[in-house]
Amino acid sequence: MKKELLAPAGNFLCLKQAVHNGADAVYLAGKRFGARGYADNFTNEELVQAIKYCHLYGVKIYVTVNILIYEKELKDTLEYVEFLYRNQVDALIMQDIGLMRIVHQKYPNLEIHASTQTNTHTLSQIKMLEKLGVKRVVLAREMTLAEIKALETKMEIEVFIHGALCISYSGQCLFSSLLMNRSGNRGVCAQLCRLPYKLYQGDKEILTPGPYLLSPKELNTASLFDKLLESNITSFKIEGRMKSPEYVGFITKFYREIIDNYEKNKAIKIDEEKLKQLKVLFNRDFTNGHLFGDRNEKLMNLKSSNHQGIPLGNVVYVDKKHIKIKLTEDLAQEDGIRFVSDDKGLIVNYLYNQKGLLINKAKKNDIVVLDNKIGINNLGLVLKTSDHLLNETLRNYQEKKIKIKWLVKAKESEPLEIAITDYENTLTRQGNVVSRAINQPTTKEIITSKLKMLGDSPFEMEKIDGEIANNIFINMSDLKKLKQSLVKELITLRENKQNYAVVINEIEEKKIVKKKDQMVYYTAVVREEEQLKACLDNNIDIIYVDNGLLYQKYQKEKNIFLRLKRIMNSYPDLKAPSLLVGELGSVFEYSQSKEVVTDYFLNVVNKESVKFLTENGVKRVTLSVECSLEDIKEIRQKVDSDLEVVIYGRLEAMVNKYCPLNYVVNKENNCEVCQDGHKYYLENQGKRKYPLVMDRDKHLMHIFFHEVRDNIGLKKDLVEMGVNYFRLDFLDESYQEIVKVIQQVKC
Repeated sequence: MKKELLAPAGNFLCLKQAVHNGADAVYLAGKRFGARGYADNFTNEELVQAIKYCHLYGVKIYVTVNILIYEKELKDTLEYVEFLYRNQVDALIMQDIGLMRIVHQKYPNLEIHASTQTNTHTLSQIKMLEKLGVKRVVLAREMTLAEIKALETKMEIEVFIHGALCISYSGQCLFSSLLMNRSGNRGVCAQLCRLPYKLYQGDKEILTPGPYLLSPKELNTASLFDKLLESNITSFKIEGRMKSPEYVGFITKFYREIIDNYEKNKAIKIDEEKLKQLKVLFNRDFTNGHLFGDRNEKLMNLKSSNHQGIPLGNVVYVDKKHIKIKLTEDLAQEDGIRFVSDDKGLIVNYLYNQKGLLINKAKKNDIVVLDNKIGINNLGLVLKTSDHLLNETLRNYQEKKIKIKWLVKAKESEPLEIAITDYENTLTRQGNVVSRAINQPTTKEIITSKLKMLGDSPFEMEKIDGEIANNIFINMSDLKKLKQSLVKELITLRENKQNYAVVINEIEEKKIVKKKDQMVYYTAVVREEEQLKACLDNNIDIIYVDNGLLYQKYQKEKNIFLRLKRIMNSYPDLKAPSLLVGELGSVFEYSQSKEVVTDYFLNVVNKESVKFLTENGVKRVTLSVECSLEDIKEIRQKVDSDLEVVIYGRLEAMVNKYCPLNYVVNKENNCEVCQDGHKYYLENQGKRKYPLVMDRDKHLMHIFFHEVRDNIGLKKDLVEMGVNYFRLDFLDESYQEIVKVIQQVKC
């Protein structure tokens, strides 16, 4: 299968840059339902134009509908999906398993790609996605290339190769939602991982190399791209729907040239000048990412979360009016620069040489003078963060041309016949009858020169064939008219290419009879033996044990469940008969043979997700902690299965493959510092402390919210709605604290 280069487009200018710089496919979003809510994105009218534009140039177009879809939004979302379907979009990228279920049922010919937000990293998860009709999966960015190559599946695999990295497993981050009510699962992430934090052991601050403890470098796989091209990966995805058109065009062409050169010469060739230009356009320093096993210092940039640019020179003199810089790179008016020591930046409006004369550019090794309009005070390094001349060059890209061939039949006393072909489509037209030449004959050379003139059309003539008699005359206006008609028709044909037959199935809604006098049950997550005993002593109905060794000790208790990890790399043959599971692979592996309850990490926010899970053997579904009371009511009214709601707990905000304790405290590959009995925290600028909990076996870092969410007061309303399972999620509460919470919830 041909490898695909997939480029981002936050607006129409970005889309054109991607198309004309070598993208095989483009992904973008409409004004709603996309995971980049702050990109410009596309109106419905623009989406229709975008689909036509991409198809004209033989480029596929994927639209993201990759946020969680609440029950009240399902109708509008399906109308939007149908609009895209009827307009022949090539695929939809989705996160919400419920939306995938209903879309696959209703629109069976519509191709579905599972977003990286589905947190897919095992074959068992992929098998569950196959049940939803998914054709392609965008794998979790935490996977290594070796793990990807070990996946034996017919499903297409898509992987991010360049751009910003989330520090949390995608789809598993609630940090922004919990703190600022801006959900990453809804496309409005506040990027709290890019802010500064302090690391604490108890009340003692641990000194770190920099404050940006959760900020990864920018992914850049260019130097190792041959390894990716030789793998089972189908599509290579560039992140960047928030980036500029110039960046999109540059980075698309950058990887297009790498791929084409490798296909021709079986070698990776990277132009050092282009790498420097890339750094000017955007970088947070570069990493090969988890794909190639980068960790700690190779993965993270603790010193800065901003665009780094490239070193431009050094401030050698500064006063209140002027800044004098010795350049190590060229500088021009309207370039952006940043002074590292003062952490301030500016756009170069006025540029002077040493004699005080205005200039528009200066060369490497020159000394230049700037007005000190931002009040810097220190000598030191200067960075170039934008290049005006480079951006001007990138804006003036060469448009892609589609190769065509003309077929001409011109014989005396017969109608002129002309055909155009793009090697997939062939169109033919007849004109007036060809006559004998009286004076100057119409030669093949004349016909060729006229047909070659295609103006601003997207076509470029490759050759001309056919039968052209000697000593004939063709009216040039007739020839021009035929040419224009055929070009216009071929454009229309390509723009409106039908990828599939539109098939729409009607879905019947089952009426739900509200259960009367439902029993109310209480469940609890525990991590320590003291917590478990408190729950047993106070008659908690079901106890989810988060500690494998602790579970083994108490497994004979009839109400004990083993809580599995939310990140599973393998699925052992478990003796535990009852499980609380946090990802789709565990549903696939265990739901047919064990009592399985799903955790809130599966992000269930609509009835379709509940139906999919229960259809696949799940006994009870825990709703997302992002659901409001109204959202829960909407779901409860439309499903008859048991639902569980978390009404108390310090929620898990994030799960990461990277661990700051391993990086800055232990500084070793194998680290036990998190098991030393101390409590560790991250503290933000608002003095909020977020507890850190590490997996002893998987060495993943879990960041918990700084405060307990207490919705016990909503229990009465939830019972009236028909919710009958209520979860208490304990982290570090003592026996006495747990008893108090249980008494409160049961009263």
